[in-house]
Amino acid sequence: GPLGSDHDDSFHVILNKSSPEEQLGIKLVRRVDEPGVFIFNVLNGGVADRHGQLEENDRVLAINGHDLRFGSPESAAHLIQASERRVHLVVSRQ
Repeated sequence: GPLGSDHDDSFHVILNKSSPEEQLGIKLVRRVDEPGVFIFNVLNGGVADRHGQLEENDRVLAINGHDLRFGSPESAAHLIQASERRVHLVVSRQ
């Protein structure tokens, strides 16, 4: 259903970087079979790993309010880098 509807499988994850330069420790990729941005892997000991909510194959629907349902890993990475400390992700899991 549409983003934000009651019956969809999306959830919110808020990650806090210790500095604006810190990496979240997730590798993002695109897929041939569907649009959007997906988590290829979560780096051991990284911010996302320590937070514990993100998993491989999760789809990133939005970052800091920017819709990424048809976005690219490059634009997702740019949004993460542009975040000072707080990165707000909307994620769905199949």
